[in-house]
Amino acid sequence: MYAVSAKEMREIEGKCINEYGISGLELMERASIKVLESIKGNLGDIRKGKFLLFVGKGNNGGDTLAVCRHLINEGVCPRVFLICKEEEIKGDALINLNLLKDMGQEMNLLGDKNINKTLEKSLNWCTFIVDGILGTGFRGELTADFSQIICKINAINKTVLSIDIPSGLNASTGIIPSVCIKASITVTFAFPKLGLIIHPGCQYTGVLEVADIGIPTECTKEFNLKISLIDEYMVQKLIPKRESDSNKGNYGRVLIVTGSAGMTGSGCLCALSALLSGAGLVYVAVPEELAQIYSLKLTEPIIVKVPSIHEAMALRGLETLTLTAKNKDVVVLGPGIGRSFTTGRLIEEFVKVCEKPMVIDADGLNLLGDLKVFKNAKAPVIITPHPGEMARIYGITVDEVQNNRIEVATKFAKEYNVIVVLKGSRTIVAFPDGRVYINPTGNAGMATAGTGDVLAGLIGGLLGQGLEPIQACIAGVYLHGATGDMVAAKKGQHGVIAGDIAEALPYCIKNLADTNSLQKSYK
Repeated sequence: MYAVSAKEMREIEGKCINEYGISGLELMERASIKVLESIKGNLGDIRKGKFLLFVGKGNNGGDTLAVCRHLINEGVCPRVFLICKEEEIKGDALINLNLLKDMGQEMNLLGDKNINKTLEKSLNWCTFIVDGILGTGFRGELTADFSQIICKINAINKTVLSIDIPSGLNASTGIIPSVCIKASITVTFAFPKLGLIIHPGCQYTGVLEVADIGIPTECTKEFNLKISLIDEYMVQKLIPKRESDSNKGNYGRVLIVTGSAGMTGSGCLCALSALLSGAGLVYVAVPEELAQIYSLKLTEPIIVKVPSIHEAMALRGLETLTLTAKNKDVVVLGPGIGRSFTTGRLIEEFVKVCEKPMVIDADGLNLLGDLKVFKNAKAPVIITPHPGEMARIYGITVDEVQNNRIEVATKFAKEYNVIVVLKGSRTIVAFPDGRVYINPTGNAGMATAGTGDVLAGLIGGLLGQGLEPIQACIAGVYLHGATGDMVAAKKGQHGVIAGDIAEALPYCIKNLADTNSLQKSYK
């Protein structure tokens, strides 16, 4: 599904209202009904809940006022705080305010003399808070009054549902200028906003529910949206099918180029991951001096000896690698290959002549001196850097990468005509044509040695089974993170190791392939 900036969402809504005849009031009503459905889904019998609603002056406030009306109609007696003066509420929001006043709903005003005492009592009384203070139009700094209220809400242990976006969060950048509502649930409308799914905003979103409010698909086409959130619906369709009348040759020949002293585990994890993703044949090209170690460790893969010097691949191994790659479907280059000067020369020459799709990871990236080799590649190239590697090869700082992950990945992909898989929390997949995919799966337990090797092997295995590079990257990062989530759910995040993720991959793939009812919420 597409992810949009605040500006894009405003333009889409404007087109929907002006050209498709769906009024702003109708969109507000649809949004409020979706919020009510979420409340019911999370609470069950909402009549047992004690609801406290915070209302700002914008459309989010209007949505919240409409939610209040629905709660009253369900037999609930909510309490409402207006975080503005009544005369500041305009347009569709004012219509909903007047409806509530006609129903006899009491409004607590921020400017009232005893507001703090009333607020404290209400915060202690309630069990469920609806945040409609600020919406996607928020930019800049919060006022002292707004900051105080947000801090009070965050200080209590109550369920908080934010409408469209947690108040205080920049919807386009995910930046939090001062303080922000720490939501338990965020119900956003039509599309996820970028600020909800990238750092640091995603840490304040809680469970993200994307609610369809009936904006016509045709309405979005002219906007040429480029950024998407990967979801399991998308990935389920990409899982390679297994035919009954088939053999190992039908599921791809994957060549993994790896190996250096002290780093043999990387290539083994990569090979295991490729096999467990479903690849038919996996070949592991290693320095000839280390071949026995790999042969003892790996049972199913085929070991290819490459001429070496001091347990590192030598330039004279170029012919061996080139010939080995000729009848393979994909090459995974770099996990555990080390940083030997002679290996670097070999890798640079091999990338120039290789005619197979390549996944270049870890030291495969660190060894490449001239990045122009990517522009002249004879087949698609996928690079899988972590932020430190991205910073080094692009000549910028890690902070610059992390503060502008989408921009950095997109710019590099366009400039060098490669697919960039920028690893980390909310992995970014950027394509040369400007398309970007953001992965919502994964957890902090995956910040451990070897998980990148598992991802490289997984993408390679999916490529070998016939997926296009774009498909293999999308499916690969999602499955990698989802498997990490499965392992963490069983062992806890502190106990996650890369081998566990590789071993659990087939179970995650099986679960996704077999599922009939897919969730609509993303953590």
